[in-house]
Amino acid sequence: MKAYAADGDSAATTTTTTAGTTQPAKGAAKKNASFFDSPLMLVALGAVWIWLIYSMRKNKKKQKAAKEKLSNIKKGDKVVTIGRIHGEIVKLTDTTFTIKPDKKSDFTLTFDRSAVMSINEGKGGSEDTEGVAEKIEEK
Repeated sequence: MKAYAADGDSAATTTTTTAGTTQPAKGAAKKNASFFDSPLMLVALGAVWIWLIYSMRKNKKKQKAAKEKLSNIKKGDKVVTIGRIHGEIVKLTDTTFTIKPDKKSDFTLTFDRSAVMSINEGKGGSEDTEGVAEKIEEK
């Protein structure tokens, strides 16, 4: 005995057995196939996983390089802070540094080491700790 779905879909035929249970007819297609069951989903998840690992490693390398540059700051280096204050380092501690913005005055400012944006070692060129320093003088 064949029974049809209530919505009139003839592809969803079922066969009723003598015990009264309903089974799908031979050759009937699976209707509830999910995207999560497909191999394409595994490929997509694998690609996302690889991308996440790659981006985490890249960020970790950048952080390590910035931390190394900040640990190599020494007295006499000229720095630019994230607040765009230029000055020469006159005192260093493990977590802070003190700069003198003007050589002629006794005015000093104290900052955390994380406030350094770029370092000019003595009279040499500049090094960017995070690669975001811009030259204001060009504007």
